[in-house]
Order: sequence, then structure tokens, then C-alpha cells
Amino acid sequence: MNTTFGIFLYDQGTGGGKNAHSEIDFLELGYQNQANNGTGWIANQPGGPTKNNGQFTLQPWDAKTSGQPDWDILKRIAIDVSKIPSTGEVTVLVKWKAAGAPIEFYLAYGAYDSKTFPIKSTDILSHTTPASVNSYVPAESSGMHLHMNLWPYGGPSTGKPVFCEVSNLEMP
Repeated sequence: MNTTFGIFLYDQGTGGGKNAHSEIDFLELGYQNQANNGTGWIANQPGGPTKNNGQFTLQPWDAKTSGQPDWDILKRIAIDVSKIPSTGEVTVLVKWKAAGAPIEFYLAYGAYDSKTFPIKSTDILSHTTPASVNSYVPAESSGMHLHMNLWPYGGPSTGKPVFCEVSNLEMP
């Protein structure tokens, strides 16, 4: 099954400004039922680097490039499935402080909470938004909510259930 999991903040009204719906995509993870070989959905988006299966991003993802990814806003990542523990967990940590401030994205192999997350480990994936795109970092708004989705992308489909388990969620 070609499937994408997403966890993101989104304001269903209009948050205004350069990021109209105040969207922050903490993680979009594509699974296309094949090895991480650059042929999957995320790697095939316009201009994408090969060998990736996930991304962190603000919106709009093509802010300065009109239809092509803006690589200062969009950060593609390659989760190395050989590093995922046998229990199957990865942990995402995002530090978002205020409108216009950098956002720090982290992904670690294993299950952690905010107190035990290994930020300084050499074996984590990370990205900090550069100053050039911080005008797209939204402020908290009353219409902003956390969303998760799991959706098929392309085909073929096996018609079998697909799931993603969220075992811990911490928010201030």
C-alpha cells in the first residue's frame, strides 16, 4: 500500500500572513512498500533529493519557487529503517517558540519523552529553519489544532488495513 502519515498543526480558518493556515508539518512519512531507493512518493516530488522517505516543513512548501520545493522551508529526511528498534518506534520532537522564530525539528530512533530525548546524539535527524524563512513561522492562534492523517497516495493498493500507532503525545 502506498501510504503517507502526517502529523501537523493547522488553522482551519485563515491564520493570515505568508503561511495562510498557520501550518507546521512536524512529520510527513511516506511508505511505498519498497526499499528506500528514491522511487517512492516523497522522493518523486519535483526536485526532490533521492533516498528519502519523510519530511519536515512549513507551508507553503513552494513559497519562493512556485511549484518547486523551497529547500529552505522543506527539509527531506531519510529514515534508516535498519536503525529503528525491533519495537518499531521513532520519536519526533519539535521546538516551536513564537512567530518569526526558528523551528527546530528532530527525529530519533526509539521511544523517548521530552525529558529523555537525545538531542545531542549523533544518530538523530535534525533541521532548524533558516532565518530566510522565519517569516513563515506562525504564531499560535485560537483556530490552530493538531491533526493527524493517514492517506493512500497513488497505487496499487492491497486493500488491506494500514495503521500508524502514536504511543505518546506531549504538548505544552
